[in-house]
Amino acid sequence: MGSAFMNCVIKEVKFPSGQPDVDCTVWSGILDFAASNGSYAASHPFENLVVAPGDIVPVGALIYDGIGGFCVSGTADLYFRVTVAGADSAANIVAGSFFARRPRPATLEGKTVAIDYHVPVTVTNSGTGAAATKWFVFTVITVC
Repeated sequence: MGSAFMNCVIKEVKFPSGQPDVDCTVWSGILDFAASNGSYAASHPFENLVVAPGDIVPVGALIYDGIGGFCVSGTADLYFRVTVAGADSAANIVAGSFFARRPRPATLEGKTVAIDYHVPVTVTNSGTGAAATKWFVFTVITVC
């Protein structure tokens, strides 16, 4: 069992329609990522990301590139934290944050494996109390 090479990319953000109206489509925030076996914690800020209800917005930003996960055997824990905020038309804050831990199985020697991890973030409008969930999709690739 050895360490794998790993990278993490924020693939896209999904904002399913049919949810309560939080009256906000322009978002800023920070994406955090780490793996349990020796990776450094990585953060990626973003601003002015336009995601309206019903949208699936491709992003493609690299969050992490380094050692992480295992080759042959073992399971690493992957840690994702998404913090996002914006403002509605009345200047009320619309914000949410979510921390997720997901297991990552080992990759076989000589293989490259990509797995998508979906992280739900519920954003709440501080003025109206309306809340809706957005999905941040991370693609994590390991190479052994």
